[in-house]
Amino acid sequence: MNYNRDVAEEKISEDDAGKKAIEFLNSKGYTNMQKTYTIKEYGIITINYAYEENDILIYPDLIKVKVALDN
Repeated sequence: MNYNRDVAEEKISEDDAGKKAIEFLNSKGYTNMQKTYTIKEYGIITINYAYEENDILIYPDLIKVKVALDN
């Protein structure tokens, strides 16, 4: 899924965006995902998650979640 749109004003912190992103992943059945890095551009943060098992990150299972920081 990818939906880009203009963000006029940032109202959500990067920490809150991360919480919303992990809630979204969990609601879709993606558990044990760990944040690997983030990129913030134009009021949208892209958070990259990789599946973790036994303290090992499984990068082929990388998922990117974009969160608009306005609402």
